Amino acid sequence: LDNMEALGYEVTEERRKRAEKLSGSVYNDFTLYGLTAKNKKTYVGFHSVVSQMPGWKVWAKRSLKETFKLMDFDDSGDWSLDEYVQIFCEPIGISEEDAKESFKLLDTDGNGALDIDEVTEGVTHYLSDLEENKWSHIYGRIDYNPDKWEE
Repeated sequence: LDNMEALGYEVTEERRKRAEKLSGSVYNDFTLYGLTAKNKKTYVGFHSVVSQMPGWKVWAKRSLKETFKLMDFDDSGDWSLDEYVQIFCEPIGISEEDAKESFKLLDTDGNGALDIDEVTEGVTHYLSDLEENKWSHIYGRIDYNPDKWEE
């Protein structure tokens, strides 16, 4: 939220409360255990099992939609590149360079903005696809060779 205030958006008390409620699990998943954690082996291994369970994709898309709505500060129904980089990527440690590259990949209709379906589709694939594909490295390179992963 501090990033959004720095960009000139007003952060309401209601949005702060929603963010506090949602942010704990999102922060833990992406930083302590995940995208920016040192232990990629555990994270990828965990998601490769959990993501194959019945109902996981439905749950993941629902959770991502809540995050998306919370972080859509101008209430436009989509994320601009600035919103995506400043609100979604930078707080969890994704470099601006990687964020811009992933934005291009996620923007499947090429309109320069990410809608909720583009974000949820890309992130769900990122977290659940077992084979390396175009979604595998949208938040920076993850080496799919487990022998090279750090504990």
